[in-house]
Amino acid sequence: MAEPVTTPRTAPRTARTHAPATTGPALLIQLHVFTDCDDVPPVVDAVRGSGLDAAVYENVNDPRGIAVLFATARADDLLDRVRPLLRAAPFRSFTPVPSFTMLGRTYLVGHETDAEEVLLHRPRVRVLSPELRWVVWYPLRRAGIFERLPLDEQRIALREHGTAGAEFAATGLAQDIRLSCHGLDANDNDFVIGILGPELPPLSALVERMRKTIQTSMYLEKLGPFFVGRVLWQAAK
Repeated sequence: MAEPVTTPRTAPRTARTHAPATTGPALLIQLHVFTDCDDVPPVVDAVRGSGLDAAVYENVNDPRGIAVLFATARADDLLDRVRPLLRAAPFRSFTPVPSFTMLGRTYLVGHETDAEEVLLHRPRVRVLSPELRWVVWYPLRRAGIFERLPLDEQRIALREHGTAGAEFAATGLAQDIRLSCHGLDANDNDFVIGILGPELPPLSALVERMRKTIQTSMYLEKLGPFFVGRVLWQAAK
């Protein structure tokens, strides 16, 4: 991982939005998905040899599908290190599935007491945790009307949504990684969400539970596609 950088402990709120812009460094997380992979060990060898913080997934919905997730605090790594890796063997013999490519950055909502933990350390630990061996990654776009709601109404909707996730986290069934992808996503999505856990069914149950919240049922314009996979390899934490 990149050298630690000085991070402010909190970020100021803006007048109309619930999530303020990150004023310090953020962890960038990018997912690349491929099909036509008939030989998995060379994939693991190549990603391990890159020295990047990464995880390799098997695609549960594609018997020849794999995915690689990268986490870095340096945007240049995505071009200087990830790009050459994915243009070389064995990846150059696979077929990319760009509709599943996701890129987002960690962010603050304004009440954090340890910004560096939230922005840099906690998401990395979750990506590289052997216990969190099943994953669901997906993008979403909020309806524009949500941004016009009074802040108190935004907070109520987000608190309900967050409470549902916290209930699953408290029992060890699922952890989440929430990323902003404003201006980073080719399809103009707002967020990338990762749900990770020891088993797959609770991850599906959490998505189902979220569908009943005010935010999802009333204020989401688009959700998905969903990448569902199991960890094949992870860099050491």
